[in-house]
Amino acid sequence: MKSKFTKIQKGNPHQLPKNLHTFPVMSISRFSNADGKVETYFIKQKKIVSLDPRNVPFTVKRLWDKRAEGFFKDIEDRYQNMIESTDFLRTQRISELDQRIISEMFATWKVRSEFEGFEDQTLNGVIPNRADPYSQDNHEELEAAGFITVRQVPEGETAITQVPGHSFAWPILHGKMGRILRMLSNGSWGLLSSTSAEFMCPDTFGKECYLPVSPKLLLGFGLPSEKLSDSEVKRINRTVLFTSKSNYIARDFDVCPRGIIG
Repeated sequence: MKSKFTKIQKGNPHQLPKNLHTFPVMSISRFSNADGKVETYFIKQKKIVSLDPRNVPFTVKRLWDKRAEGFFKDIEDRYQNMIESTDFLRTQRISELDQRIISEMFATWKVRSEFEGFEDQTLNGVIPNRADPYSQDNHEELEAAGFITVRQVPEGETAITQVPGHSFAWPILHGKMGRILRMLSNGSWGLLSSTSAEFMCPDTFGKECYLPVSPKLLLGFGLPSEKLSDSEVKRINRTVLFTSKSNYIARDFDVCPRGIIG
């Protein structure tokens, strides 16, 4: 069931995560053109828009809490440091440690891009006060400190006791990541590169085990590291067309072989 967005007070004084990226902004930015923009194709509207990497809508609203976001950030930081490392850029070889880091980043992207969240959960059998003893600021301060809060929500002449849906996300997402990592432990990642044609990047690769790195680099699970022909790049880009849910990006769609757009 899709979660409803739990609103944050004006100004977000406790810096709670709100617009949550399913794919890291730093990874999106590697698809920027000379103007610093990323070409973004919106499937429903059937149009291309050039956007700042921070505005590419690979996002969801408040489906998980600050605790989960902090864990995800640690994974993203390790991955980005690996991709930007001199050894990786020079040799384009994937060490045993790199394999684990890549798998963690892939699992993070996959669970976040597929997660639709939870509705707020009512605690049956709990008799609440008519008025919540904690203010919204109190609840947000506690959440920022890593606590799960219980809210008293008015309902007619009484009230119900609820836990915000995003507070339940972390154990579910963590469990799903564990299952993905166990599956990935039976194989390894290869680095696929292109000399001329460019890769596109979807909002999700569905069941495919690809992780976009840049317009000419793509990580593929269970595949050897190799240079791909333009026709092989086209095949992967065609997969993007079928797996994307809302949008996909490119540095320049004119150099991305894929067949008919949309």
